[in-house]
Amino acid sequence: MKRNIRKTAALLALLCAMTGCSILPIRKIEPKPLPDPVETVETEAPETVAPETEEPEAVPVLAENVRIYTEEEFYTPIGDRLWTLNLPIRPGTVSNLEDGKFLVGCAREGAVDIELALIDLDTLTITVGEYAFADTGEEMYYGYALYLMNGTPVILDYSRHALCTLDEGLGSLVLSPFPEESIYGLTRIDGNRFAVQSNGTDFTGADLGEDGTFTFRDIPLTTPGRYDDIDVFAVIDEDHWLVSCYSTESFDYCSGIYDVKSETVQPFRSGTYSMNLCGGRLIESDYKTGEIRIYDPASPEACLSIRMPDSYYLSYSIDGAEYLYVTDSGEGFSHVLRYDPETGRRVDAISLPVPEGVWGYAYGFLDYGGDVFFYNDVQNNLTFCRWEAAEEDSNGPTGFDLLLRSDDAGTNEELITELYEKYGVTVYTGTDAVRYMYGYAVLPETDEKLIRDTLLTLKEFFDHTPEGFLQEVVSCFSSLDICLTGRIIPELGNRNSISDATAFTTETNGIELAVFDIQQSGIDVTVAHEFMHVFENAAAHLSWETDRELELFNRWNMLNPPDFEYRYIYTDENGNTYNWDDNDMNGQYWMEGTDPDGIYFVDGYSMTYPTEDMARVFENIAMQWKTELPGYFAGEHMQLKAAYLAACLRDAFSTITDDVVCVWEEGLNPDYTLDWFRENYDLEAWLEEHAMG
Repeated sequence: MKRNIRKTAALLALLCAMTGCSILPIRKIEPKPLPDPVETVETEAPETVAPETEEPEAVPVLAENVRIYTEEEFYTPIGDRLWTLNLPIRPGTVSNLEDGKFLVGCAREGAVDIELALIDLDTLTITVGEYAFADTGEEMYYGYALYLMNGTPVILDYSRHALCTLDEGLGSLVLSPFPEESIYGLTRIDGNRFAVQSNGTDFTGADLGEDGTFTFRDIPLTTPGRYDDIDVFAVIDEDHWLVSCYSTESFDYCSGIYDVKSETVQPFRSGTYSMNLCGGRLIESDYKTGEIRIYDPASPEACLSIRMPDSYYLSYSIDGAEYLYVTDSGEGFSHVLRYDPETGRRVDAISLPVPEGVWGYAYGFLDYGGDVFFYNDVQNNLTFCRWEAAEEDSNGPTGFDLLLRSDDAGTNEELITELYEKYGVTVYTGTDAVRYMYGYAVLPETDEKLIRDTLLTLKEFFDHTPEGFLQEVVSCFSSLDICLTGRIIPELGNRNSISDATAFTTETNGIELAVFDIQQSGIDVTVAHEFMHVFENAAAHLSWETDRELELFNRWNMLNPPDFEYRYIYTDENGNTYNWDDNDMNGQYWMEGTDPDGIYFVDGYSMTYPTEDMARVFENIAMQWKTELPGYFAGEHMQLKAAYLAACLRDAFSTITDDVVCVWEEGLNPDYTLDWFRENYDLEAWLEEHAMG
């Protein structure tokens, strides 16, 4: 069984204070003086009509904190179609783009204030200013975020727990304190409204008045199903918002569309917690599989999908981006690909100049006037850049596949048939998957797209096992049944029923049953975890039903610290699942750079039963084809456990032949064979010492 640990994510990314700002000189532009009048002698002359003369053009008087740049002053070329903006401050934090303007902030080192610059890309005008945080003399968090609201600069000030509006000259106007205690961030609804991100389902709206003050109000909302925590990610249109729904009880989440008129949320499934908006499309990225999915808000059950190129990843974009940006950054290189979310075609690409031996990154993309503006970080030297994007790359690949919900049900039946015919497993879905199971009850899940995604995950895992291996496993039982369900509900008061179970396995009357809550995240890891339980049980059957003397993980306890004992119970006296044990043997607390040789267990849950310990190890080593092993697996004890587990599987199943290297064996020390363990770990002596023989 695998415990699902809640993944918390900050809804507002606040960048650290930057140093070494280079301030450009600011000069005041005075009006040109008119010429002195010339004295004339009055004489009689024929009456004539005086010719019309043009009034001299007045030269505007700019405030001392405003400067107009020439093109050459504003941009410095750094490559083909690429320039750096010569901003007067370092771009630590950037606001949304509005009418060609954006606001930049940079916190001063060792101070409690920030420098500000309001940039107008159309007129090449920059206004500079300052903003002071509340200095209480105590250590506190001086985080902030910047916004433009119909030309009004707005600062989300965490030190004051308030919104501060500034005038166009960046002079302070007024503070509007938040009524809520916990504020994570804001989402712009339009030029005058925010949706406030806070705890719980109570939406708070913040409306900007003409006097610069914000008024706060409740936004009506009907919470969908069991979800009790809602956040706004982006605005699709004035009547529909993209939201994230989360359950603090079951640690489950999904995305949804909030209908402003009906005040309801229509949830839909996505593979990741984080969704975004680009070019009117909903975007999500699965970094484990390298897939980008693009949803049409009008029918979020359908999607376009594309696999990212190797080593590339979908980059974070600032509000207003019309294109997808996929980046590949590292030592001595930084590349960016630009995709059209409507057609799926790659329309442009660029390589940024990065010196050899230096790391470079590009992120925070926004589109304006046919150009692309973004952060460029080279060895912690942060600049803001302009990329003159090409119209279209005619050779750009597409690679998108359209998946329609109406086709999912038929596709799912085909996948279920394929899994049975190829591997011998029987999969039950929807109401067919609901049955009584010892210690648990389950709710049905009928979302065909969610079922399809899980079926593909199962197929993906099975396809990475040796040829014939799954069939050999299935042959150990009268049937191997898989139930894809909704929420798993534990039996009340049963401490062997995990309080927040996301999956489990059991055997009844020769039928091996694996049950998965497919609403959870990380289903691929859960599949690997549960099938380790299946493999262990199958190995036990092989031992009973054949004359072979199998190892059957008999030496597993010998690989633990001296005198260590498993709990042999899943939950504490309060019914909470054991997982967060604070001790030096726990890889959950291991930090990169510390000695991994002291780690014996993946986490506290591994210490409940030997079988859970083995499954935690297996879920890591079996996913090496798509996810790197945690660093503590380089330690001696974790290496030994992983190698011994793999050696026992090889010993039990005849389909793992000498010429086969299993996915879970990659990266392990080949010297740690089963013979090596038998020679170096005297099982009889250990059993006698522990009075178990």
